[in-house]
Amino acid sequence: MLDLKNLPAPTVVEELSVDAIREEIEALFLTEFLEDPVAAEERGEPSRSHMAATLKAEGNLVAKVIQATAYHSLALQSRVNDAARSMLLQYSADTDLDALGALFGVERPITVVGDPGSTPVVPDTLEADGEFRLRIAASVDGRSVAGPPQAWRYHAMNVRPDVVADAYVESPTPGNVVVHLLPEEGEVLTAGIVTEVQDHLENVRPMTTNATVQEATSVAFVIDATVNILPGVAGAQALALAQASLTGFLGGSRRLGGDISPSGVVSALHVEGVHSVDLIAPLSVIAIGTSEYATATSVSIVQGDTNE
Repeated sequence: MLDLKNLPAPTVVEELSVDAIREEIEALFLTEFLEDPVAAEERGEPSRSHMAATLKAEGNLVAKVIQATAYHSLALQSRVNDAARSMLLQYSADTDLDALGALFGVERPITVVGDPGSTPVVPDTLEADGEFRLRIAASVDGRSVAGPPQAWRYHAMNVRPDVVADAYVESPTPGNVVVHLLPEEGEVLTAGIVTEVQDHLENVRPMTTNATVQEATSVAFVIDATVNILPGVAGAQALALAQASLTGFLGGSRRLGGDISPSGVVSALHVEGVHSVDLIAPLSVIAIGTSEYATATSVSIVQGDTNE
């Protein structure tokens, strides 16, 4: 899939500097004055060099006007940059991204249904910009029937984007495709959802191909570690930071084919205030296949001694 994060910055978005804009306006302003002092005096005007020196004087009113004009120009050019970004998939957000998705025939789904009857009203929770952005990019693959692997993946993910986070497609034998679904964290792939995806793929598959849909295999592992705190540091606070960092690491590692390495766990736990980490488990890399995902069934992080 297209890696939007690593796309080069577009040239249509300009680098802006208020100092550069001010200098440009000053240069344009000074062209209105004659460079020859004698000719300027004959016309009853200051020379260009005289005006340039005057602009550097503290409190000069013309310099203040030029400075204000430069800031105003910066704001206008920033608005042009924002408008350009709103039409680029890698930067577009919020309702601008919804409009861009409409061009591709992709609608932002509701992930959690709200409660309009409650007080205060609980609005629907929509798919986050990052996930929606990736689905728009993947929709290009969906223009094909489910023949290429990315087309199968797009169609499988697009049926229930609130539940299905990713899909891996393989063809173990000619004419047969197996689609492995990765559930969103905290979601359960019920038999009904699997059937819903299966039925959709039946409608888009090539006539010569049979598809089987199933949940990706969850590989269980445990994390057991002792976090040793630096002297003078509040242990509970450092431990809470380490646990939050580990939660982020596990969230990022919850993907198809995402190996779990001891070094990654230690790095996540080694936050500010931590002297060292004694890792008990895992002690070796937990290899995760392309149709598998890692699930931490037990996480034990305890505070060790304060290192003097």
